[in-house]
This record gives sequence, structure tokens and C-alpha cells, in this order.
Amino acid sequence: GQTKDKPEDYKVTENNKTFTATATKETTAEKVKKAGGLENKDFGVFVGTDVNAKDFWKKGVQVATSVTEEAKKAEIQGYLDNAKTTFADMSSRTTDQENLNPTAGKIKVTFEDGSFIEVENQKLYVWAKKTENNDDNKDKPKPEGAIQVNFAKGEGVTALDPENKTMTVESGQTLEEKDFPKATVDEANGYKKPAIWSGQTKDKPEDYKVTENNKT
Repeated sequence: GQTKDKPEDYKVTENNKTFTATATKETTAEKVKKAGGLENKDFGVFVGTDVNAKDFWKKGVQVATSVTEEAKKAEIQGYLDNAKTTFADMSSRTTDQENLNPTAGKIKVTFEDGSFIEVENQKLYVWAKKTENNDDNKDKPKPEGAIQVNFAKGEGVTALDPENKTMTVESGQTLEEKDFPKATVDEANGYKKPAIWSGQTKDKPEDYKVTENNKT
């Protein structure tokens, strides 16, 4: 109505006789929820990764997997990709040390209009820069750009211990003696100890710096 500071006053008087219909504009958060909403996405990083880097926590949010219509997926993704949409961790998580059994946290997604959605149960896996793969960690989310390092038997070597060792390694890290499996040399057929490990770098077999081109 026309009553100052009391728009919900519907008592008719000479000063309150014009009533106007208005509607509240739908917020972006409401639009996203109506289209199907958001859900968490677990991801991995290496120790020391900057959690305050732009869009770091964006990796922990995705269009809800229950959304199957492409138009709705595109609509929600468009809001996530808006340059003015921000993503903030509400659980004070860090990458100071390895943590492959993390506690679930919460990410707040704030849209351009100030509306927001809080995404629950998101896990951040923090990997050491060199980690031996095992049954417990092999299926956990690995850091973007992580190199899978393999070890193979060459001429004059009959066995490796452990036999099928693999590692998840940050590109640019250098392998040390302790990282290599123990190699059994075929002394019975004239081969000499110790076994020498060689990488894939051309003309530099002793190059143990891990890259996409030097991982076996």
C-alpha cells in the first residue's frame, strides 16, 4: 500500500488507497537450484599448492550429475564460468602437508548478484611431491599434471623389489636412490653389480628428473 515503511498495510484509508503489485527478481542462486543445482567434486594437489590462487576452489564444484539436459548443464556452467563468480573454502583447509584421508569441507560459491550456494562434502587430497602408489591410494584423485613413474627390468637384471612399483610424482622432481626398487643382477650369467638405472632422456641416461618424456 501507500503507508510509509509499511507496504504490507492493507487497511484502506484516504492515504492508503492505491495498491501496487510487485515481484522480487529471481537470484542467480535460485536459477541454479531450479536448473538442477551444484555438487562437490573431489580433487588432488601437491603439497605446497597455493589454495588462494584464482579459481583454485572452483575445481571442487561441478554441475550436479543428476542434471541431464544439455541446456540446463550449459546454463549452470555459464554461471560458474562467469568471471565475477567466486569460490571460497569455508573449512580453513591447507596444503602444508600430505593428506590422503581428508575430512570433507564446504565451498561457498558467490554469484555476481551476491546470492550464493554452499557446496558440502568436498574433499581435497594433498599428495607428497613423490608418492609410491599402493592399494590404498591408487584410486584417489591425483593432482593435475602428475606424472606416473614406472620402473622396468633391463638387460642383466632378473628381478625388481618391489616388482611392480609405480609412483605419482610432480613434474620436475628428481628421483633419488631411495626411490628406485632394489634390482637383482644376473651375476650367474656374467653381469656385474650394481645395476645402473637409466631414464629416457636422450644421451643422458643418468637424468632422473621426472617429466612427461622421462617417466620410465
